[in-house]
Amino acid sequence: MKHRWLIPDLLVAACYAWLAAYLCARWPLSTLPVVMDNQLYFFAADRVADGIPPHISLVDHKHALSTMLSGWATAAGRAAGVDGMLAPRCLSVATACASVAGLWFAALKLSGRRVHAHLSALTMLAFGDFFFQAAAGYRPKVFMVVFIVAALLAYFHRRFVTAGAVSAAAFLCWQPAGVVLAGLGAGLLPGPRPHRTVLHLAAGALVAVLAYQSYFFFHGVMGEQLYQTYGMHADVRQHRMPPIGESIDFLIALGLAHRDLAGRLIGVSFLVGLALGGLWVVSRPLRALRMAREGSPWIGFSLAAAGAVAFTMIDHQAYPDMFVLHPFIALGVGWLLVVFCDHAAGSQGYARLIRVPLLGLCMVTMAFAVNDRRDLFPVGGETRADQEAVAKHMDLLAEEHGPVWAIGCVHLLAYLHRDNHSKFGMLLDPRVAEYAVRSGNGSFLPLEKGVPPGVILVARSDVRGVVPWLEDRYVLRNYPMFRSRGINVWIRRDPA
Repeated sequence: MKHRWLIPDLLVAACYAWLAAYLCARWPLSTLPVVMDNQLYFFAADRVADGIPPHISLVDHKHALSTMLSGWATAAGRAAGVDGMLAPRCLSVATACASVAGLWFAALKLSGRRVHAHLSALTMLAFGDFFFQAAAGYRPKVFMVVFIVAALLAYFHRRFVTAGAVSAAAFLCWQPAGVVLAGLGAGLLPGPRPHRTVLHLAAGALVAVLAYQSYFFFHGVMGEQLYQTYGMHADVRQHRMPPIGESIDFLIALGLAHRDLAGRLIGVSFLVGLALGGLWVVSRPLRALRMAREGSPWIGFSLAAAGAVAFTMIDHQAYPDMFVLHPFIALGVGWLLVVFCDHAAGSQGYARLIRVPLLGLCMVTMAFAVNDRRDLFPVGGETRADQEAVAKHMDLLAEEHGPVWAIGCVHLLAYLHRDNHSKFGMLLDPRVAEYAVRSGNGSFLPLEKGVPPGVILVARSDVRGVVPWLEDRYVLRNYPMFRSRGINVWIRRDPA
């Protein structure tokens, strides 16, 4: 009898995974261009496929587990004769599908109610931006989400070694996801046998981190990797905490200024749920303490969610920064709707007659929210073929003038499976720019290949503070194909 629902539950979860795949398929995987910061991860993953570790091909202060996974998928795709971009994008879509299916099981285990599982999965499906990034591929925070969901599922099943390992994997995709591991660990402290449970959680996390570090150790680049991911984070003097009103609006809009009404209602519901949860703890402290001592999974879930909200309030940039909250929003909003319908129906004999239509209305409303407009996430009319054409033009420039140093447009090199002339392929982050200047003793000139670059392509940043000699040694040429995409082409004045 214990497993009598297993097969139906698997079928339901598979249906939600199929819906997630459908949402990703609204964007053509084979022709979709590489957009936003995905261009950086695309290049680094392409280099991983050729055996060059992250942080060596491209300086980046973020962890690189997702880049490694995308790179290995690229290599596997090439070996199987599959398009080198299609394989990692299919992996990214698969992680999004697994996130939704896993969330359904997590909600079911957390509350024991299938209606909560349905509403949570539908809420997750309403995040159209998440599925756009899954279709685009390479995005670290897409991979982070599936690890967070897996961590919650393992935590709810009290498999703490597994929960520690996969929550650490989320951290190895994006450092701020470490608040999830910290929150889950804090939730175990007041529970039964805290020393054992916390030790198991920490042991799982340690295994994951050591496995990750072993990749860089055996490639002989662990020192560089440790400095980029931890050393460059040491100076936080330039960080500006956003105003509280801006942060609240960011949470309500789920990180997207032009978010539609259905999406904003989800954000508002989540914040209302957080406030109600806090009031419940304050009004019933003894009951909350008893739940904590009994090891209720709600405690760890709530602390992890609170940690993710706190970090997002003090540091956020664009809507992918909200992805760390998506599993918590989905589970929280789903439960809030269940509680609302239960209280609205009351406890009379006809309660079921009221509860069923109310829950049905909630599910239909969420289903409409899932039908997010694709035009919320435009790609500017550009296609992958357009970007490949620019990459071929860049190759002609390299043949004529010498090696290319691409800054802010390294994806063009990835289309040709080429190295960059310098590992400093993006200088927008002040920490990376400072590292570049220090690497050149105050006058940065990349000579990593033995000669100065013949061509410097600059996009998305003003590099004159890092390369003050640029206008003296290089001349700006007007190439409409590049200029229309915001790429400046500098040609060396004295080619070798």
